[in-house]
Amino acid sequence: PATIASYLNPQVKKPTDPTESANLKRNVRHILSSRYSYNGDTPVDTNAATGNERQPQLAFQLLFQVAEADPGLSDEVDRYWPQTVDSPNCQVNVLQWWQSKQLTLPAHFKMAMDYLGIPATSQWRDAV
Repeated sequence: PATIASYLNPQVKKPTDPTESANLKRNVRHILSSRYSYNGDTPVDTNAATGNERQPQLAFQLLFQVAEADPGLSDEVDRYWPQTVDSPNCQVNVLQWWQSKQLTLPAHFKMAMDYLGIPATSQWRDAV
């Protein structure tokens, strides 16, 4: 979990060692595919409407010509890898940064909310 949380923090530099980078990317892809139904191109929303419920979504896409993801940029891991915070010397609200990436990196956004949305603590909470 700590490695993934570091990976999801755009303020933390990603590994430069090719072997370490490949291992981290493989682990992230595994987590995305197992927990977020990620197939390498786009996340599959397991809560998405099916059958007749999906027809209004398709009609909306046709009516407003909602663009599909660019097939040349199909892998979210490769799209996220080079991204960093514009100014590395300043503190950035990482959750707000991820909110701004929700549409371009939807599976990563969901993973970031799961891994980064819970504050870390060094104390055990007293029982109620």
